[in-house]
Amino acid sequence: MSTHFAVVSPRASRDGFRRRRHLVACAGWVVSLLALVGSPGSARAAAYEGFNYPVGPTTNLSGGSGLLVPWQNSSTSSSVVAGSLSDPTGTLLTSGNHVRGNQSFTLNNYLVDRPTSGELWLSFLMRRESTPLGFSGLLTTTSDTGAGTFFAGEPGSNAGDGTLVISNGNDPQAVSSGVPFEANRDYFLVTRIQIGQGNDPATLWVNPTPGVTPTTGGTTFTLSDFGTRPVEVQLLAGVGPGVVTHFDEFREGTSYLEVAPVAPEPAALGLVMVGSLLAVGRRPARRGQMPLQPSGSRKGSGTSAGAQLATGWSLRAGTSSSLMP
Repeated sequence: MSTHFAVVSPRASRDGFRRRRHLVACAGWVVSLLALVGSPGSARAAAYEGFNYPVGPTTNLSGGSGLLVPWQNSSTSSSVVAGSLSDPTGTLLTSGNHVRGNQSFTLNNYLVDRPTSGELWLSFLMRRESTPLGFSGLLTTTSDTGAGTFFAGEPGSNAGDGTLVISNGNDPQAVSSGVPFEANRDYFLVTRIQIGQGNDPATLWVNPTPGVTPTTGGTTFTLSDFGTRPVEVQLLAGVGPGVVTHFDEFREGTSYLEVAPVAPEPAALGLVMVGSLLAVGRRPARRGQMPLQPSGSRKGSGTSAGAQLATGWSLRAGTSSSLMP
């Protein structure tokens, strides 16, 4: 049995070390740029459901995150349909399809996280194709008696009817935002519940700008106590036959940016891809070598050719935009 040893020159070892160091630096550069592209509004929600399921019946809706079980559906009238709803600015990050129902239906689930203090933020998108008598919105509850219930949406009666309100599900006590609920319009609703001792104020913002935390405005309701039980969430519509309601992009988190993330700009995503390719593909010049020069900028008869051979890159004659390894 014979043993063979590979002898590596000090220069080759140094070159390998430089290449590895270069790749590590490139990887760090790409990660930093990705973080830049994703902000503001790129914080991850504690719970998320974009309803990006195959078009068809709302069965086995279990692809969300931060939710205890698959969504439970009270009716066969709802289905997953193509495309996402959007906020008025068109900048909210969305993931694909959404849920549509043509009469009363409820999708209910439970949050995995159970905050006991601080702020709880909730958001969702909603549209209704007509506005007859009925209600639709998001119900968040920790109580069977209504004491720990919060409702954001359009109520079915009383003074707030026909507008978007915040309440405990009891229409006479609802506080109206003053924003009319109109047919065939997408609405982006964001609620903040401030959990503490006694009743917990809940503030509703209608169509706030994604990625920019609101510091003023909003409509506040103060008659509910968040309670201590598990948090149930319901996307629900109580309407007559043939009245179509749409829901999309449910989020729950501890900050506004978690529930109102901004979609990255296409140009920024392209910059990440191009930068990644250039960073990984570029070899650092060895010490004492000349950098590659375009064919039209040679200063001597042998300089550019020598640099090309030494670095392993060549510039195709007549096509200055095509680099060939």
